[in-house]
Amino acid sequence: MNGIFAASFQTHLSWLTGGDFGPEAGLLDTGMSVLGFMVLYAWRRKRQRRAT
Repeated sequence: MNGIFAASFQTHLSWLTGGDFGPEAGLLDTGMSVLGFMVLYAWRRKRQRRAT
């Protein structure tokens, strides 16, 4: 029986997409997490300076 969806596995660029571990293990998510941390840190510092 065939379904609507077909499973596809990417074997190339696993360092970028996370491969078998999922997208949270890839370089893209790591970069976005670091960027998000930097934005939140800068926002917090700016907010603390206004409060004092």
